[in-house]
Amino acid sequence: MPSIGPAGPNPNVNAAQPTTPAAPPSTTGPASTSGAPDSTIAAGLAAAAPAIPSGQPGAVIAELAKSEQGKKIVDMIKTPTAKTSLSAKYNLGGYQGRQLEQGEEILLELPKELRGKAVRTVILRHRQEPSQDSGVTPGDKHDSKPGLTAVHLHSTDLPANQAWRHWNGPWGASGPEGAKFAEPRSSGDPENEIEFDWHIRGHSGVDGGGASTKKLQVDAIRVRSLGDDPVFVHMVEVQMLPPKADKYAEVAFCEGTKIGDPETGAGKKLTGGQSYGGKFPGALELPSGGAGVGKLPQGWAFKNGRLEVDLEPGKRLTGIDVACGDSFPDGKTNKDGGTGTPGWAKMYMSLQKAGGGTDQFMTDQGVPPEGVLSGAPTDGEYVTKPGDKFILSNSGSTLYLMAVRLGYKD
Repeated sequence: MPSIGPAGPNPNVNAAQPTTPAAPPSTTGPASTSGAPDSTIAAGLAAAAPAIPSGQPGAVIAELAKSEQGKKIVDMIKTPTAKTSLSAKYNLGGYQGRQLEQGEEILLELPKELRGKAVRTVILRHRQEPSQDSGVTPGDKHDSKPGLTAVHLHSTDLPANQAWRHWNGPWGASGPEGAKFAEPRSSGDPENEIEFDWHIRGHSGVDGGGASTKKLQVDAIRVRSLGDDPVFVHMVEVQMLPPKADKYAEVAFCEGTKIGDPETGAGKKLTGGQSYGGKFPGALELPSGGAGVGKLPQGWAFKNGRLEVDLEPGKRLTGIDVACGDSFPDGKTNKDGGTGTPGWAKMYMSLQKAGGGTDQFMTDQGVPPEGVLSGAPTDGEYVTKPGDKFILSNSGSTLYLMAVRLGYKD
């Protein structure tokens, strides 16, 4: 990956899905736009941003747009592509992603039912188009004109001049306003940036207000291009903190792994990944099984290459946390300075109902070299029935599960 110019380096360890030189060429065709927001171009690529917003703005972002005078708002989207009880996902631009030139931005409105919940994680899927990367000289890894994408969240309880917030990552940002470097990649292999634990890592004001670890309740998202070269944004997802569960069912496959307190992160420990030479000793490996199969308790099973868990009936499933990773245990130093060639695993979560029907509430989720991914059913009020199952599966490269935790509420 080219190094970044004046903006500084992009360590990106333990968060984004890195470049995958060993991955096979993508065989996935252009994604269907049938469920995409009405701002999505039917043919897939928004080759040039429209002169005026093409989406249907809701009241929140329509009002916010008034304070964005002088900014290049190229779209305002009210309705997410997909929504669960704890998340909202916005797919942008179809298979190619939505192109944003320097200074252009998109406003996204968060559904009302998520606005009173604290933000936990933001996921950005983006890239640069290699043919448009003008800042790299052949033979030189330095990128003097990087593509940079920033995701900002709008707080509902901070003064207007402090309300737009960006994530405080443990390794800093690649550019101004918390921006992330967009790697040159093909349309079938965009990079996943996982901005995790906003309530623990904290956030800072884009326009002022300093840093804070206060739990953040928001009503809108802003996606802004800040680099010299254009970026292509494929998806933005915001995930909220789950309610405190009355009971947890947790299994650690890698000895000593602890997902930690669901609200504070206290006690979190991952015993696999970069600090272990890119290896995950004892993990449950999907789809092959591995040593973790022998650690499955009653009601947990490895079947057909996936994890199946019998859900306790009469409960509400508040959320699922998965400590996981996908780096190869080959001992090679990767581009971020860690150990292990990056993988290209994708995670899927679903609730399979005994009475028929499946709630597929996570699809195609990029996996970090090591970290914790979370999901929750689409209907947070659904009461589990006898015979209901939680299903965790993968595609792409091997997915290593260090620990899995389910939360139940009476």
